[in-house]
Amino acid sequence: MMSDFCLICGHAPVERKNMLSRTEVDLEVFFCGNCGHGFQVLSDDYDIYSSGEFSIEARDSAVLPTPAKIKALDKKAYKRFGFYKQYFNDVKTALEVGSSIGSFVHLLKLSGIEAKGIEPDPSYASFSTSQYGFDQEALLFENYHPQEQFDLVYSFHVIEHVPDPEEYVKKAHDLLDPNGKLIIECPSWDLHCFGDEKFTMWAPHLQYFTLSSMYALLAKNKFEVQEVNFIGSALFAIAVKSEEVAFSESRFKHFKRRFKRTFQLNKYLPMTPFSIKETS
Repeated sequence: MMSDFCLICGHAPVERKNMLSRTEVDLEVFFCGNCGHGFQVLSDDYDIYSSGEFSIEARDSAVLPTPAKIKALDKKAYKRFGFYKQYFNDVKTALEVGSSIGSFVHLLKLSGIEAKGIEPDPSYASFSTSQYGFDQEALLFENYHPQEQFDLVYSFHVIEHVPDPEEYVKKAHDLLDPNGKLIIECPSWDLHCFGDEKFTMWAPHLQYFTLSSMYALLAKNKFEVQEVNFIGSALFAIAVKSEEVAFSESRFKHFKRRFKRTFQLNKYLPMTPFSIKETS
């Protein structure tokens, strides 16, 4: 399939590249010369998650997570909780999209937040019942239609897997209370694993976000972006639901300059661990 314009900012044309992935598979990826976003174009019915196919490839199990996997997921959730808890002030209800076995949902519940999780893999979704004592729904985000809204909708390393990120954030917008908060964490194409393009490329990763493409996606879809920054080799965004488009050309250019500077630094100093504390 071909694409004539960027999925995020609408810029045309986009550059088509054949990229070698971490599994030695050639991927056709389109890159935007404006916001820097990269993306694959696949069919609308693409879904390797509900069947357990993704769990076989990425989670080493299509049935139940191993004890080692549970320990790793809990450890990662605890570390993330320490980083993101500063953004949970006034949050009483929360929804995690792509919640795996429910490790982070469990931590939110322990902190007094009424949290829910949805996870497309039925085996992983149901595991929370025996592991933590609460149920999760096994379905894709687009098929989730709750009666209530939430103070917080969040996801960790999910949005890079969706064919249409604009529909994803619109869905999140609909599910948020007025002034509700959105948190997204995903791989950073700015950092591309500190210069390792091949490892960053992976068939299930349909989207390759930059600081500027993440800002554009959220701001153009009625989110007031509070911060877009780095956490490890990933990027994260904090945004608040708005009733109007909140896009600022000057802020977009700011993030675009940071993206280009960071990408070039990793190009000439590959695999150099560094951190950027600059905020928007």
